[in-house]
Amino acid sequence: MRIYRTFSIAAVVSTIVIGACFIGSVLKPDEVTAQNLVTCTPVVNTQPAKTDDPIAPAVSFDSLLSKMESESAALPAGFAESGTVARGQVAAYARDTADISEVSSRPSVQSTYPAAPAQASTSVAVASSSGGGSSGSTTPTSTPDSNNDVTRPVAGGGASPMLSKESLLTELRKLPPLPKVHYSWPLVPIFLSNEREIAYEAARITHALSLSGENVTEVAVDKFVAICAEVNKTNPAIPCFLGVNYSPWHWKFRPELGLGKAIPKEYNSNVFADPTYNDEIEQFALRMTLVKKWVEQSNQKYGANVKVGAILLDCERFERRLNDPSWNKAMGVAQNDIHVKAVEIFPGARIEWYDRGRRQGASEDYFNFTCYLADNAIMTGMSCSLYSPPDRTRMQKLFQATCDLADTYVINGMTPWKGLDVTPWVSLAWGYDWDLYRSDLNPGVPQPECYRSDWDYDLKYSRETGAELNSFTPPYDRAKVIIFFPQLFYKFGAPWYDLDSPWGKHFIEYCKGAAQTL
Repeated sequence: MRIYRTFSIAAVVSTIVIGACFIGSVLKPDEVTAQNLVTCTPVVNTQPAKTDDPIAPAVSFDSLLSKMESESAALPAGFAESGTVARGQVAAYARDTADISEVSSRPSVQSTYPAAPAQASTSVAVASSSGGGSSGSTTPTSTPDSNNDVTRPVAGGGASPMLSKESLLTELRKLPPLPKVHYSWPLVPIFLSNEREIAYEAARITHALSLSGENVTEVAVDKFVAICAEVNKTNPAIPCFLGVNYSPWHWKFRPELGLGKAIPKEYNSNVFADPTYNDEIEQFALRMTLVKKWVEQSNQKYGANVKVGAILLDCERFERRLNDPSWNKAMGVAQNDIHVKAVEIFPGARIEWYDRGRRQGASEDYFNFTCYLADNAIMTGMSCSLYSPPDRTRMQKLFQATCDLADTYVINGMTPWKGLDVTPWVSLAWGYDWDLYRSDLNPGVPQPECYRSDWDYDLKYSRETGAELNSFTPPYDRAKVIIFFPQLFYKFGAPWYDLDSPWGKHFIEYCKGAAQTL
């Protein structure tokens, strides 16, 4: 998720977090000089990509960035403007980022996207909320938008019915397991304690429960292992795994910085020589080793063999810089040091890095490079954020564009990333509504007005998302696993989770769509 995350329990109750996590800001432009380089700067480009684009053949980032610098005079107005968009979850985390974009976008390779099977538009039966989370809370009645049939809140509308806790549990029990493993942003132990039956069904359906590697306790790990072990005793075709989320380079590596802040542009690659560099790696190794030890202890306790299936890494402290190969190389080394340590401790786990691929631009045919990729980074997969479920065409093209980037990206005359898996990070009842995009605010980047939480759009879009991502036909055969962001049963303003939210019914429809691929 493109946000620097800072863990803070106080964020749960602080209204400031709402502004920090969900309200983007437009920064004042900095003068571009040899000493003060643009970092992750959005390029203004509202036009569809041209098929004869001279940048169409993939090039290395360093070559591209050099081209951007040499042609800066020809770039659209606003190139030197640096912008950030803040978003995240009230529960605990926040992160900030800004885009680094190409001079122009490379068109996606033509392909046929697998269409969601025809289906009736009926959805699960719902009842007025009578349990789970903040019972009695309501969502405005929605109506189809005349432009794209995305449901939007109606001012002064009545309550939109939500699934009661009992109805939710009943519907979950009817669902078959998903065809692919679905990890998520970390769940809190209290969810497993207070809603154990629902947590069990979620684990059974998704084949995974994800925990926070930074702060999970031994007692909490035991709760996670216990539920996964219970699921696995039923001998499912796909066992239930643990996912371990971690945001490296946010905990010890603090040369004159506060947590969660991007490295200022005046710092050069020498910053990586700071003593806290090794402290950060040691902290990561310590936490991962503890999690591994606690999982093993709980497995012995329950006579189980629950495995850590994936390490989900969200490093957004470092951003590629224009014409600064020393910095960019050091950035890659820093990510690699974490990657190697993760593999060393969990040799059988997938290492999933967030945002290593393409990002959606203002036009559905325009895609940005993410600014966390480095040519020297260890690459075991790519990833992209599918955070606009109702915009089906945008999401399809974004996934394909990331596949294309992996297959055509050239380093030293070779395409070392060709054929890599592409992991989608997908949202439900949450995300960016590009129909609300205003190009005059922050070119090429979603603004606060684009962000929509508790987004109760037409359920058919969640069904279509589930059907597409869980298929095994190209290009979605490259999505070996899927990651939900935000976490399960997320609701804006809720401290950790809330069963009385649109997420549950959209998850059910997502699973129904996925079942059509079986």
